[in-house]
Amino acid sequence: MSSSESSPPLPPPATLYGRVIRERGTVRILVGAAIMGLLYWAYSAVMEARLNETQWPALSPSKEGLVVLGLRDVNRPGWRRKYVAVESNKSWQIRRPDDAEAAEEEGAPEEFDDTPEARDRGGSNPGATHRVARGPAVTIEEVMASCPVVLNGSHFTGASVEERRENLPPPFDRTYWVVHISLTEEGRSRFWQFRRKHVGERLVWVLNGEIVTCTQMNDAPPPYLSVFERSLSIQPIWVKADAQRLADSLNSYRRQASAR
Repeated sequence: MSSSESSPPLPPPATLYGRVIRERGTVRILVGAAIMGLLYWAYSAVMEARLNETQWPALSPSKEGLVVLGLRDVNRPGWRRKYVAVESNKSWQIRRPDDAEAAEEEGAPEEFDDTPEARDRGGSNPGATHRVARGPAVTIEEVMASCPVVLNGSHFTGASVEERRENLPPPFDRTYWVVHISLTEEGRSRFWQFRRKHVGERLVWVLNGEIVTCTQMNDAPPPYLSVFERSLSIQPIWVKADAQRLADSLNSYRRQASAR
């Protein structure tokens, strides 16, 4: 009679089924994730169709009230920009980019204005240098005649003003103001349709024929999040009176709409 102990039975060979989806709970998780993925895709498609379903007629510019112009200041295939927005002494100008673009095309070195006044005038980075914008200035009448109108005052439902300060060491910690504005359904749709094709370009906010600020459009959120995007933050506005005038103008549209 052998005195050796019998060896325990070997475990069955591991399989994909045994390692991953043997448990019923795991199966439910995988099925649930697949369903959520399908719902996510369907909801995104519905939201995109909803925002794109109306082909809005073009808006006409006006020197009374608020108009928001698309500057189209980024070169793209088949399009060369006509204007650039330049901030100087806490105000904005629209200029032609001819000189700067010619220097780039010819391979000439860029010229920079690195004086203390220039650093204080335009930059959020104390060590940054700023390119001299030498293209001729253009009138607001020309800009309004050439650039598409993205929104006007009727596309907003209200506004509020917030004061902020740049998070930089003195003397670069400048105070500026932000105008938070709410959009109508038409305004949301118009803005989304324009921004998705013009990310990185600037909008020119014109109030009663004067430029209040020029803001850059950031990446558009996916359509399934755009349904929640009912407001915009306009910044920076360097003069408090300009920010308040803009907010008052937008709130007056809301009061007029409520009175109808």
